[in-house]
Amino acid sequence: MADIIQIDENTWRFEDGFVRFFLLAGEDKAVMIDSGVNCPNAADLAKELTDKPLFLLNTHGDGDHTSGTSCFSEIYLHPADFTGCEVNTRYPGVRLVELSDGEVLDLGNRPLKIIHIPGHTSGSVCGQVYSFDI
Repeated sequence: MADIIQIDENTWRFEDGFVRFFLLAGEDKAVMIDSGVNCPNAADLAKELTDKPLFLLNTHGDGDHTSGTSCFSEIYLHPADFTGCEVNTRYPGVRLVELSDGEVLDLGNRPLKIIHIPGHTSGSVCGQVYSFDI
């Protein structure tokens, strides 16, 4: 079970042992960024915090970031990590959505820019959140 820390009204950090993962909500939808190492109920935790349609973005395909993947109907992942994550065999019924460098995911007045940062894995990505209140 993860500890949940609210950062602002639409952003939460989940502490799952040595792994951190996040929930960002926009006006239209919400994204969970990674799903922890020991948190198979990650989607349920997110649904307690927001009623927005929810999807999962995996920063890479390693198991310490994907334990809750099976709870989501679709996950966003860079295609270079499709094989390593083995989503189609480990998580049947989960729809893979390809992420590309520079792509902007619109959560509804909360854009999240995807930046491909190969290194730890070939498909590692990070997200840049834009703030409009500064």
